[in-house]
Amino acid sequence: FLKKSFGFFFEYNLTLKARLREGITIFTFHEISDSPSEFNQEFGLSVSSDQFKMQVKWINDNFNIINPKLLLSENPKFPENAALLTFDDGFKGAFDNGFPILRDLNIPVIMFLNMKPILTKKPMISALVSYLAKYEDRFNDFLSNNDLDPPYFLNINPKLLNIFLKENELIDMEEINIYQGELATIDDLEK
Repeated sequence: FLKKSFGFFFEYNLTLKARLREGITIFTFHEISDSPSEFNQEFGLSVSSDQFKMQVKWINDNFNIINPKLLLSENPKFPENAALLTFDDGFKGAFDNGFPILRDLNIPVIMFLNMKPILTKKPMISALVSYLAKYEDRFNDFLSNNDLDPPYFLNINPKLLNIFLKENELIDMEEINIYQGELATIDDLEK
């Protein structure tokens, strides 16, 4: 048993190392904050500024971080142990806390923005649905009546969600934004 297990681990480890040398490893971050929102804490989407700096230094020491522009090349040639750093959603802490660290370390990054919530100042569907499922009995009844299973934010149809929201106009979107955490502003994007 041990011989088979160690053999599998050794073979897997060699395969993993070969793939790391030949491919690209993507590190994804969301929020960089010393006081993350309830939503970011619940879903493990936040790291502190110190943790982020430590993680990025480790990545920089162990990988060759590429510029995202390389992905636009017709036949990109990645260096050995290539890595790409990304941010998802557009949380304000990524701009206020993450970008200065990356700038100081001269590390490129790409940001995938969730523009509708940024422009409308309404919560992301994932935060909205998570909040409602946690705090609104009416929503849990609605989910049950529509035979939806968790994770609800992945399984709910936006049209169905809108039906609930129209029937329950007293939902406080500002309270849900606080639960979600602050997103970047247009001024942040321009900077």
